[in-house]
Amino acid sequence: MAGDPDAWLSHHIFENRASLVWVSDVDDTLVDTKAMHSKAAEAMAPALNSTLGVSKTQHVLHCFRATFDALLDAHQESHDSEDATDYTALEERVEDCQISIRRRWGATKRFSREVLIWIAGQDCGLALTADQVGSATDAYWAEMTARPQVFADAPELFTLVRENSGLWPLLMTSSDARFHLGLDGQFEYDVARSLAFKEARIAKLNDFGISHGGLFVGDPVDKPDPEYFARLFTHVDSLQRPKSKRLTVFLGDSYRSDIEVPLSLNTQAVGVLVDRGTLKPRVVDDRLIVVNTLSHLSDALKGGRR
Repeated sequence: MAGDPDAWLSHHIFENRASLVWVSDVDDTLVDTKAMHSKAAEAMAPALNSTLGVSKTQHVLHCFRATFDALLDAHQESHDSEDATDYTALEERVEDCQISIRRRWGATKRFSREVLIWIAGQDCGLALTADQVGSATDAYWAEMTARPQVFADAPELFTLVRENSGLWPLLMTSSDARFHLGLDGQFEYDVARSLAFKEARIAKLNDFGISHGGLFVGDPVDKPDPEYFARLFTHVDSLQRPKSKRLTVFLGDSYRSDIEVPLSLNTQAVGVLVDRGTLKPRVVDDRLIVVNTLSHLSDALKGGRR
């Protein structure tokens, strides 16, 4: 089996297909969040044009896209060492405007669009107001929610998981971090509001073939905190599956955020890292495989070879 993706998938997926518990990340695993982000950023323009003008708005949005892309590259471990210093400085800026959030909740949120558009404004020499930040991000998230771009290979996998195991996959997803800019330049975090927003956004995916057997949102404790995954494993343990046969499959686009911690916490877990930019599947070790499409998993559940 060592090094052979077909053998790995047959051993872990096909042979255990009836008893598997599947846990999937959402953004950039099931939905093309990066592509959606580009369109949603455009949707922010009307909200900013009225107060900034077209030229300044386009400059801010350019910086906003660049900031988001840098954080996403780091999230997916795709940035190179030459960018490490710039990324560290950016991450520090994201954290510096969440001091009260860190004090209250013990962590910050890297991908809060409210924080990122505010930082983009700073990079353009502008001090955006709370109203400007709020109206721009409301427009952004309205676009993201209304028009999700589900990857074509996701609905079939979810249907096959349900047919083989009797359970829909569980969804693990980070907070959308819907913050509010305070007067002191610090952001405020209403956990209930942020959680309700993400739950509504995920519910919309049911219209596009993504149903689930349970939703775990990172509000307030988020991936990759072990507490987040401990809560998830408590739910897995409650499912009617023989413990001797139960294997949990963790599916995600980030090893650090989606796979590393659950595999360290539970020896009955395996990871599938989805890297849509890689040329072909590869086995990392007995508990981890990298695939470039979810169709490899669907084929395995059907007993076929790629």
